Amino acid sequence: MSFCLLPDFEKWEIVEPRGIPNCGHSENSGLWVAEWLNMQQSFNEQIIGVLEDRPVRMKMTLRLLTGPHNGLRRVIETKASEYWNMHTDGTP
Repeated sequence: MSFCLLPDFEKWEIVEPRGIPNCGHSENSGLWVAEWLNMQQSFNEQIIGVLEDRPVRMKMTLRLLTGPHNGLRRVIETKASEYWNMHTDGTP
């Protein structure tokens, strides 16, 4: 018994996506999904270029750590601010 509301979903062909800006192949498809989620309403499928792993992963990590669902959010923000002030002149 299928729980999917789409007709014949289990028979759909799985194909490699074309047009994703990472040089024509999709080895980073999970990263593209993460960036798509980050973009929310501003996603543009006409993006040209290569998606850089590190910035996307950093943005996703920051959103998870500082999200309202994280009970340690305030502790993380306080400690990050203290660490930043130790390594700079102390101005926000």
